[in-house]
Amino acid sequence: MERVKASHPDVVLLDVELPALNLVEIVSQLRGQSYTSRIVFMTLDDATPYRAAAPQFGLAGVIDKAHFAEEVEAFLAAIP
Repeated sequence: MERVKASHPDVVLLDVELPALNLVEIVSQLRGQSYTSRIVFMTLDDATPYRAAAPQFGLAGVIDKAHFAEEVEAFLAAIP
C-alpha cells in the first residue's frame, strides 16, 4: 500500500489470492484517499463473480490468470 501511494502508478494490479491481504479494504482505503489509479484484480479462480462485483468496488477490471496475456493486452489497449 505504501508503494502504491509513493509511486502513483497508472494501474494497480492486485492478486485476489494473496494471503493476508483484504483487497476490498485496500481498494476502500485507496478510494477514500481520492486515489484515482485504475485498480485491477487478477484471479486464477472463475473471474465471473469478481467481474460482477467490480463496479461496486470501483475496479477498472478483473483479469483471469488462465488468459493473463490476452486479458492484460486487451485491458491496456482499452486505456485512452
